[in-house]
Amino acid sequence: MAELRAVTFDFWNTLVRPEQGALAHRLAAWQRLLDEAGHAVEPEVLAGVFEAQWNAHQDAWHRNEQFTSVHGTVGALQALGIDPAEVPVDALRAAFGGTEGGRYDLCPGVGDALDAIHAAGVRLGIICDVGFTPSPVLRAMLERHGVLGYFDAWSFSDEVGWYKPAAQIFAHAMASLGVHAHESAHVGDLRRTDVAGALATGMTAVRYHGVHDDPDVTGPDAHHDLADHRLLAAIPPDRLRRPHLRQIVGCRWRWTIRRPVTCWIGIPIQPGSAPASTGASPSASAPVSTESSRASAVPRARTLQPEWNAGSAWSISNTTSAPRTSRSNPEPRRCGR
Repeated sequence: MAELRAVTFDFWNTLVRPEQGALAHRLAAWQRLLDEAGHAVEPEVLAGVFEAQWNAHQDAWHRNEQFTSVHGTVGALQALGIDPAEVPVDALRAAFGGTEGGRYDLCPGVGDALDAIHAAGVRLGIICDVGFTPSPVLRAMLERHGVLGYFDAWSFSDEVGWYKPAAQIFAHAMASLGVHAHESAHVGDLRRTDVAGALATGMTAVRYHGVHDDPDVTGPDAHHDLADHRLLAAIPPDRLRRPHLRQIVGCRWRWTIRRPVTCWIGIPIQPGSAPASTGASPSASAPVSTESSRASAVPRARTLQPEWNAGSAWSISNTTSAPRTSRSNPEPRRCGR
């Protein structure tokens, strides 16, 4: 079994939680700059142009064609019928992807997880699909939060030239970290990009849904699902690298961690019946829904949910999750702005 030597993280909704306050500031900055240049634009018109450029970015993102704040600035000026030579293009581009006026917090538990993984000697990296906020701004954001120093390498799409799930951006990260894919795990929130890319590259895939639960039900399942980054630090490296329980069907598992001892307890049950009482939490003793024979043969991702006990002891309920079903009117998949 290969040793786990590196863990990479997505940026938006995995390391950092974006807020919408920056958009209003960007619009206000553009309106001021255009007014000063003699090109007054109605706020509603400008908002519509910005939204159109974001939609164009989303289309390009799915085609894996780079679309940065430079493209967005040029496209917006063209849509407004404004000659770039008549306005301060550099200031407009900076405002188009700026973070002023927005609140950008670390996702819960990120600091604790990074500290624990780094202390264990595991290398850390970032694999990020950049929206309109360029990578230097994203690094500065991590530096303000005091976590940039944890990372040994980063692969931002505006620097590498590829979006996830392209193999090239994952290969860039592995080369920068000096590891092989089979020695690494990737953590991200999106199935289409983070999970699919990691699986295709040969990495262990971990889907984080503590901030954004990806509504795309067509993408692949990860090896591990978790809602709290602190659980990632609690998973022993050999368990993270090889999801031993993933192939087991018809069993419910309770995974209990008591530092420094790790204990795995398997409770065989019949589909549709509740297991015998073991002192587990209600979530760990709920009945398993019945499924068709074909669906039950599909490996299930493990969902980890923390239950905090007194002191530093952790108790983690680990249950196999049922296959996803389609949802009506899912929200569009988006990478960070």
